[in-house]
Amino acid sequence: MSLARGVDPTKPGPNPPMRRYAIGWDDASVPRYATPPIPPELVRLVNLGMNQTKVALLVALATEGGSATTVQLRAAVPMERSSLHRNLKALIADGYVSADVPLEEITPGVRVRWQLKHEALRGDLDELVRRTTPKA
Repeated sequence: MSLARGVDPTKPGPNPPMRRYAIGWDDASVPRYATPPIPPELVRLVNLGMNQTKVALLVALATEGGSATTVQLRAAVPMERSSLHRNLKALIADGYVSADVPLEEITPGVRVRWQLKHEALRGDLDELVRRTTPKA
């Protein structure tokens, strides 16, 4: 029994259960959320998205000359070490950052120097501009 609402969530209520699929114009089941196809070389930019933390980390690495320690990055982008590492590992997976220590060895107490792979970032951004520039 849910005390917040005073109803039993296991029993049907006055509202119909939420459907996982919307009904399309031809009565075929269509997922509510779709992932439209994009060129594979742009998927990494989609992962970067407009994530303010990841962009801040990339900018901090560039400001430090393309390479920085965890301590330097935490000074530039104040956050918990676990959040910092999670975002940096995602940037490694996307190919925009590298580390001088293998990922599986990055644990508390291990000093890591992170490097910006600006060529990869620039290449993907240039590709985005190329694909979104109208053709004459």
